[in-house]
Amino acid sequence: MSTKQMSLKELTLLRSQDKSFLIVKLFAVLTLIGVSVPPANAAALIYDTDYLDYSLPDTVTSECLNKGNCPEIDIQYLKTNHDWMNQVVNEVIDGIAMGGIDMSASAHDSEKETVTTQEVTAALDKFAQSQLTELPADSSLNYSLSAAPKYWGHIGDFELFEVTSYVYWGGAHGMPYSEYVVLDSKTKRRLGLGDLLIAKEKPKFEALAYDAYKQWVTQFNEDIEAYEKSWPFFLSSNVSLTDKGMVLKYQAYDIAPYAYGLPELVIPYNKLGDIVRPQYLAQVH
Repeated sequence: MSTKQMSLKELTLLRSQDKSFLIVKLFAVLTLIGVSVPPANAAALIYDTDYLDYSLPDTVTSECLNKGNCPEIDIQYLKTNHDWMNQVVNEVIDGIAMGGIDMSASAHDSEKETVTTQEVTAALDKFAQSQLTELPADSSLNYSLSAAPKYWGHIGDFELFEVTSYVYWGGAHGMPYSEYVVLDSKTKRRLGLGDLLIAKEKPKFEALAYDAYKQWVTQFNEDIEAYEKSWPFFLSSNVSLTDKGMVLKYQAYDIAPYAYGLPELVIPYNKLGDIVRPQYLAQVH
């Protein structure tokens, strides 16, 4: 088992054993199995989450309590011993809480303005109040909105997070959402797809992603051409790193029907030698 694999898999195991609090102890774990490990930033990372202190407005509870269908709002923030990591990840969560679930304007593609707790609370109040005006008066359905960070471990200088969310406005189903956050602990900034790739080689990467898309489609539909007429391929900017390769994640309805969930396309590192910037590829491959 490689050092990179341990970074992800063992941390996942540790997190599952203690969902509320994680202290990353890579050196101790890897020493027990006889793996030699260079110094790693994750060894100093203390991971936890903290709930937003939020209560529904009285104008909402005065109507929903008697009917038993009050909106459910659950917002969790990242709480580590690295303030800059908290800020980057929590800006994504604030964007979701403010109603900004839109990968076309994701944090790794544009600068997001920092919002205040009061602004987030006001946005959540508006979301809760919209249930009263948008659902029929006799409806027993209730709106819900949740968002939370997940820590997936590290590879080299990269700290890997994911922000997941789910929103329900009534109807047949809600909408899940996932956004990867790749943090460079050396430069203390978030890396997007454009940062990881050699700019002129992006067309090659897109071609590899398209090949991965076609392989994914053939798992359930051999007629790729017919499938693509309904669910055409495009290059997602929602990217992260794994022990196997770079992974692109898509939202519901992006390249597949809702029942297919949030599709992932993995591009192996051995195909990215002249596409990913050398200083980054050296850490993952």
